[in-house]
Amino acid sequence: MKVNLFVIILFFGNLIFAQDNSENLKISQLLNSKKIIELPTNAGFFTSNLRFEPDIFDCPSCKQGFYYQWAKNENFTLRYAQYNDNSESITINYFGNDEIAGLPFDLIFNHSSEEDCYSKFKKYNPVRYQDSYEINESESAAFSVLEFKIQNTFIKLAFLNDDNLSGIILSTSEIN
Repeated sequence: MKVNLFVIILFFGNLIFAQDNSENLKISQLLNSKKIIELPTNAGFFTSNLRFEPDIFDCPSCKQGFYYQWAKNENFTLRYAQYNDNSESITINYFGNDEIAGLPFDLIFNHSSEEDCYSKFKKYNPVRYQDSYEINESESAAFSVLEFKIQNTFIKLAFLNDDNLSGIILSTSEIN
């Protein structure tokens, strides 16, 4: 099964983990020596490294019928899902105005631009496109996406705030 609309909905939730302050998630604690969160993994990995329990949200396409979300405030979230087809995804979002470092691939929320990321990941043949999400029944917002694959990990980067990075998805299967 391909990761689909559920991931897009997750992509536009909430997140602030990377910096070392009590209101932020400490994403850098999750990274390996290659500056990535390795998949496959499990919810226990995130809970033990972030040092607090996640919230659980319904998800019909997920194993056990739910996904996990770690958030210390409404702007910065990390979500982890294991799907019924055994694929997994990690979604990291930030909707604040600060620059947040300590992310996978040395990326920085509100600093890494679409063009910078395209150049950085050019050898992986990234695909650029526009997408949108619904704000309410009569309003939607557009955003830019950069999508590529490194080894067995599918990666999607989203750019909202003046074309600066605001979301990262890592998945074991293709992201639709």
